[in-house]
Parts: sequence; structure tokens; C-alpha cells
Amino acid sequence: FKHYLRLCPVLCSKPWQRNTHDTAACRLYFNGQTAELTKTEMKILHLLFTHAGAFVPREDLIEYLWENHIFLDDNTLSVHVTRLRDKLRSVQLNDFIETKRGVGYRI
Repeated sequence: FKHYLRLCPVLCSKPWQRNTHDTAACRLYFNGQTAELTKTEMKILHLLFTHAGAFVPREDLIEYLWENHIFLDDNTLSVHVTRLRDKLRSVQLNDFIETKRGVGYRI
């Protein structure tokens, strides 16, 4: 997560000017609201922010998150992204993560 701290200029720039985050506590603050994230959700955001504007393939996310050390159901990543989207919506970050079927995810 140390690399995540370098992303603050991206996180704090428009359109999310009033955004801060606490990486160690896995919290995202936006417009005075707090989203409690899991370690996996923080890692998903980290990888998406490091590739902001570009689609990140599902396979890259799976390898980054779990390093292929365990067998995962194909739906596991989708469940994590769905839960992350719900938490982002709770702080008014609607449609923050875009999905392109057969390509991947991007912010």
C-alpha cells in the first residue's frame, strides 16, 4: 500500500477534490462521508488508480490480488467489485468504476 500514498495527487484532484483516504485503516473519505473498505477493496482501487483511464484486465486484477496462489471462482472478483461499488456509492461516488465486458475495469 505504500505506492497507494503516491496517488494522493490523483485522488485529491478534480472531480474528487474533497477526498482523503487512510490506507492503513482502509477508509475512504469523500464529501464528509466515510467508506470502510476491506484490504482487497483498497488493493482494487490502488491498481485501478495506477492505471487511471485505462482498462485493467480481470486477469491482471486477480493476479495482483491473489498472486494465483489459490483457486478462485470466476465470480470472486465480480463480488468484490460489486461490494466496492456499493461502498463508493455510499459516499456519492456513483459510476466510479466502469466495466467493459471482455476487457476489464477502469476508473
